[in-house]
Amino acid sequence: MANKLRAAFDIVLNGKEYTLRPTFEAIALFMDKTGMDPFEAWAKCQEGGKIKTIVGAIWAGIAGESVLQGKRDYPSYTKIGEECQAHGFPECFEFAIKFLTNATASDAALKKLSETEAPTSPNE
Repeated sequence: MANKLRAAFDIVLNGKEYTLRPTFEAIALFMDKTGMDPFEAWAKCQEGGKIKTIVGAIWAGIAGESVLQGKRDYPSYTKIGEECQAHGFPECFEFAIKFLTNATASDAALKKLSETEAPTSPNE
């Protein structure tokens, strides 16, 4: 399970499980691949999902988690693009928005968000 306090989150993309983590390196990879910073990309996504932004966010988040785990064998941008296409770009839009939101939020905001996402009873 992803550690929500560190802004990571789990997704299932076309039947495969991944953890996305918006580390500084992931943000830099996203910027290199898309030519946009996360704030600009987030604003563009509000106008409608852009495929390059969606794939870039998911790919960078997967790369961020992989690098943090000491692995450099994460899927390529093209592979994630193919997975997003198979899964459906509209369904992937939510993953991209969450990555961009977590990438731009402060640690305090992420902590507060994680507290509101906590189960409301011990049985949940």
